[in-house]
Order: sequence, then structure tokens, then C-alpha cells
Amino acid sequence: MNEEERVTLSSFYKKIIYYMSYPITLEEVKLHLRIDPSDNDSDSYISTYVIPSAVEYVSLRVDPSTLQYSEASTGFPFPIKQAMLIAAADLYDVNRSSYTLSSIKREDVIERLILPYKIIYW
Repeated sequence: MNEEERVTLSSFYKKIIYYMSYPITLEEVKLHLRIDPSDNDSDSYISTYVIPSAVEYVSLRVDPSTLQYSEASTGFPFPIKQAMLIAAADLYDVNRSSYTLSSIKREDVIERLILPYKIIYW
């Protein structure tokens, strides 16, 4: 990755952080995790740690020029959002995650979802 690509990627991620409006919402994550919407016990944990980590994990692997994201944007690509939801599930529920303590394997589902948007290094 050259310096220009690194700066572009960094500015894309900073935009997401600046808006504090992630492409995935607490409600979407809770629905994906099958958590009762009225159960507020884990809201703070999900909002503070799970969502930002999942967004960062996926965002750092995609080409920011393919994504047009702003605070009011609703056109975020669905495969990217789905990859973020899967990453959030991996982070939240260790019993259903794609890794175990004894063996860590690459998350192929996320990789397949983001492939059309992935950063390509030459």
C-alpha cells in the first residue's frame, strides 16, 4: 500500500468515526444477533465496542473509492453492511463465531462479501 492509498483509507475511516453514524445500527446488530429489542443489557457494549470494531475490520479491507458514505447516506452497499454484521456477530458471541481459542481461521464469508470492493495491492 503506497502513502496515497494509506491517506485515502485513513480519511475514509475518519469520516465514519467523525459522523459517529456507522453503516450498521444498534437495531440492525441486535436483529442480526437475535437479541430482543427490549433487552438493553448489552446495548452499551455493542455500541461502544462491537459496532466500531466490526466497522473498522471491514472498512480497512475495502477500497474507499468504491464507497460513498455520509451521515445521511442510505446507499451503503448491502454486501459491506452484511460483512459488518457478520463481523459484529463474531465479536459478540464467541460460541457462534468463526474462530475458537484453539484454532483461528480466516473468515471466508466476509472475504467473499467484500471481494468486489476489496483493496487490490499490486
